[in-house]
Amino acid sequence: MLDFRSFQGSVGGERLKELLAVVDVGGGSARVALVSGEGEYAYFSSVRMSYSFPEDLMGVGMELDAEALWRSIASMINRSGMGGRVVGVGVTSQRYATVFTDREGKPVYAGPNTDARGLTVQHLIIEKVGRDLHRITGHWPPLLFMPARILWFKMERPDVYARISRFLNLNDWVTFKFCGEYATDLSNAAETVMFDVSRLEWSRRMLDELGVDVEQLPMVVSAGEVVGEVTEEASRETGIPEGTPVVMGGGDTQCAVLASKAKDDGDVCVVAGTTAPIQMVLSSPLIDPEMRIWTSCHVLPGRWVLESNAGVMGRLVEWFKEELAGKEMEEAEGKGLNPYDELFRMAEEAPVGAGGIMASMGPQVMDYSGGIRVFPPTISFPPFIMVGGTVTKGEVFRALLENMAFAVRGNCEQLQEVSGREVEELKVTGGLARSRFFLRLISDVTGLPVSSPLVEQGSSLGCAVCVAKGAGVYKSFDEALEGMVKEGESIHPSRERSKEYEELYSRWRRFYGKVVGLGF
Repeated sequence: MLDFRSFQGSVGGERLKELLAVVDVGGGSARVALVSGEGEYAYFSSVRMSYSFPEDLMGVGMELDAEALWRSIASMINRSGMGGRVVGVGVTSQRYATVFTDREGKPVYAGPNTDARGLTVQHLIIEKVGRDLHRITGHWPPLLFMPARILWFKMERPDVYARISRFLNLNDWVTFKFCGEYATDLSNAAETVMFDVSRLEWSRRMLDELGVDVEQLPMVVSAGEVVGEVTEEASRETGIPEGTPVVMGGGDTQCAVLASKAKDDGDVCVVAGTTAPIQMVLSSPLIDPEMRIWTSCHVLPGRWVLESNAGVMGRLVEWFKEELAGKEMEEAEGKGLNPYDELFRMAEEAPVGAGGIMASMGPQVMDYSGGIRVFPPTISFPPFIMVGGTVTKGEVFRALLENMAFAVRGNCEQLQEVSGREVEELKVTGGLARSRFFLRLISDVTGLPVSSPLVEQGSSLGCAVCVAKGAGVYKSFDEALEGMVKEGESIHPSRERSKEYEELYSRWRRFYGKVVGLGF
């Protein structure tokens, strides 16, 4: 773990006396935030995540060093010098990242949510469980989830499997490092794909098929509940006082959805980060009969989420910035400008429709009914451009952003179809929500008003809300949301631009359908 980045906020006076410590382990970085009861960041630090690729897994397997990750987390908290002011601790992390431990809680295996070693064995789960997998767990196919990884170790590494005592989510293990207790919340339990999302209990069918005992899984509690206290060892490593309450957080996407104030039946949130999960909040579980999209639990008790994931977004922005706009980004930095602001300015200056460029690269309209499809990322140019016309980088980047917005609309339409509920407003959070142009683009393409919280670090803020409730800073989630989440400006669609995007969206859907047809 290298490349620490941190800042110390300007929160002062009485507000600094009580802080909430949040650990947020994403796919690209692990972050530590010390947040006040008013939702202001007194301290924020991050470290880039690093992964290894076992040679014998031919590029589909990925692992992480969990102990090194913990040392980085502890170091970030300790270096803040504010650990003594912490009154509650909580953890959120990338969903379906896993840590398998021995009897003492030491990692035997740890893998991120992109570890696809289950590719070679998932067919066995499908043969045994079939469509019941989606009916029970709300998820399909099993490729990236915990059951496929368990079965892989059982079949391919029986000697390693014999050492495994517990099967945990990544944030469950980090929580264990703080307090010595094995626990998970409903949102993370649902992402193991061994949990019955309707009955809210571990699925006996799944455990029997895998040969897993329920004692090997963490106890399931609601987010916002105290599960233990900071141990002497964890206190020594982090500087947080021994005995400080450790509060159950949740999955990073659901925490971000919470921080957008998406909590009522029918609320929809786009978490526009590295990828873009789009979740609709439900007051009762609903399973898509066509198995295209997922059902999970929200971090809020008595709430579920229906998810239609738009796929890669933030990663695509990073690709364009580094591979195609390097020169412009260097010039912007040389002038003291934010390179991301410059990148989105270039796109904003390009015309609606990006000068005729149509892109289908990364984002998707989720449909896993036939498994996870792989299709070539493409950018299509009109013939006159291909034979000698010119195109600006701003137009290309705008085409990529419009592609993202079209995918958001397609997934929202799918949520409407499955749920039978009209989407009336979109809440958008995540890194891309920092761009007002991107928010306006989403609004114009979907024809919906768009709102975004002032703090874009949605997953850490949502987890801080859980910690505030559990530590007694607030009596309820509603009180914590009102006290900690500050809403930004609401953006309404332009009637003129929305009309232009109607035809462009229809063209994109036809183009996207052809690209998906090339998949395998």
